[in-house]
Amino acid sequence: MTADKSRHSLGWMAGAAIFWFLSGGLVVAGLSSIIPSIFEVPDGAREQTELKASACARQLLNLRAELFEQLAAELERAQQPSPALDTDEADWLSHWEQRRRKLSYSCPESMSAGTAELDRIRHGLEGLLRRFRKDQEESVRDLHVLIDIHRAGNRKDNAPASTASRQ
Repeated sequence: MTADKSRHSLGWMAGAAIFWFLSGGLVVAGLSSIIPSIFEVPDGAREQTELKASACARQLLNLRAELFEQLAAELERAQQPSPALDTDEADWLSHWEQRRRKLSYSCPESMSAGTAELDRIRHGLEGLLRRFRKDQEESVRDLHVLIDIHRAGNRKDNAPASTASRQ
């Protein structure tokens, strides 16, 4: 009788385990269909987030374009015989940075990678401009001196005879 009782309890335990397993599966299946409908973001909010992300992306592209345009202007200015000091650069970079910060606060979280990449580009371009000024400023000055010397020599050679005899 003890053998029958142990078989009975073993079968009973297997049946109970199957019952609880199936019951748990039904509960999980029911909750998985109910919870998303309770906590789902409404379509209007999702569309608004997408519109914010789209506007943010456009503004990031505009800031990137402005950054490259300003860099080109700064490189052009750096090629002059006596380039302007870094005050102009600091002014526009400061203004640009303020606008970029405001944008990062207004952009959705999905665009944080875009603002981080724009920051990397900004710092890389600033370093490029500083290295250009530091390493090439003397070469630019030397080139302008050579060009001025060449122009002065050509003026003497091409001057009219009356002007050349006075010299």
